[in-house]
Amino acid sequence: MSKIHQQIRLNDGRNLGFAEFGDLKGTPILYFHGWPGSRLSGQDLDAIANRYGARIISPDRPGMGLSDFKFGRQILDWPKDVTELADYLQLRQFAVVGTSGGAPYVAACALRIPERLTKAAIVGGLSPFNVPNVKKNLPLHLRRLSFASQKTPWLMRFFLNRWRSLALRNPERFLDWLVTSHSKVEMALPARPGVKENYIDCFLEANRFGTRGSTWEMGLLSRPWGFNLEEISMTIYLWHGEEDGAAPPAMGRYLANVISNCQAKFIPGEGHTSLFLNHAEEIFSVLMS
Repeated sequence: MSKIHQQIRLNDGRNLGFAEFGDLKGTPILYFHGWPGSRLSGQDLDAIANRYGARIISPDRPGMGLSDFKFGRQILDWPKDVTELADYLQLRQFAVVGTSGGAPYVAACALRIPERLTKAAIVGGLSPFNVPNVKKNLPLHLRRLSFASQKTPWLMRFFLNRWRSLALRNPERFLDWLVTSHSKVEMALPARPGVKENYIDCFLEANRFGTRGSTWEMGLLSRPWGFNLEEISMTIYLWHGEEDGAAPPAMGRYLANVISNCQAKFIPGEGHTSLFLNHAEEIFSVLMS
């Protein structure tokens, strides 16, 4: 059975929340959620993880879900949290996969703790926003979020609180807004069993104790990440949808070009969320091989 509401106390005194899905005795894969997301997004992978004998470990990043906020945190702080969680779970090695805003955290782990990783994968991942070819292709909603998180954090928190209120008051309307802001490809997804509920639950859980964590994270995602992707030596496997409206294909192409050992695949007709749902078997085959 899934173990959804778990916490450990880290060495610096913070709590780190995480969930487990799939085969709890299976091959370990750490799943890094998108933005604004939480450990509950790993629920989408439960069935296929069981089929493949994979143990999905899905941690909340600081300030989201059950994980305490960390003042001044940077993306490169994440591998230390991951190592402490892996040590607690007695995992010597494990794979990592990140979707959307989880991409820089996969890259940080590949750079800092490659000896602990069996595989590293990015699915529909964001890239740094400030790269010229990416910047000119940035959707309006990402431009607005980037500006608000860096220049007017109070406005960013205002937006998130409004979205949270909408998700609580009118989940259907919230979901319509969220899906259509990604791309037309995503519009059929809520009809799939469990997808609609998990969208909403994951967003609400991300902001369970306020919006400070989500606001800080958007600032981290949209600024330079604080490390050189060119320095990653291990292989990164990358999938990206050609119809992705939330993380434009230019982001995936930038990552594929700048990471030295990147095996990239761009999928026609796939969007931001549909990519992982429709190609989960292929992705798991790589992660488990």
